[in-house]
Amino acid sequence: MKNAANEIIEVNSNGDWNQNGGIKVSDIECKKFMSFLNKSLGEIKVVIHDEYNSEYVFNIDVTGFKEEFALLSSK
Repeated sequence: MKNAANEIIEVNSNGDWNQNGGIKVSDIECKKFMSFLNKSLGEIKVVIHDEYNSEYVFNIDVTGFKEEFALLSSK
C-alpha cells in the first residue's frame, strides 16, 4: 500500500480467509495496517498479489477514517 505522502507498507497474509470472509492477517500485520491508515490522508493505493500471480489494484479514500475509528474505539 502507498499513501499520498508516498509512504509504503507491505502487509502479508497467510492466504486463509477469516470468519467474516475477508483476507486473514496476523494481529501484528493488522496493527501495522491500522497504524498506516490512521496516519494517512486522502487516498491509499492498494496492490494485492495472490498465489496465482494475479494482481488487483484499487484505491481507498481514508478521509475521516482516523476520526471515525477513534469514535468506535471509545465505545
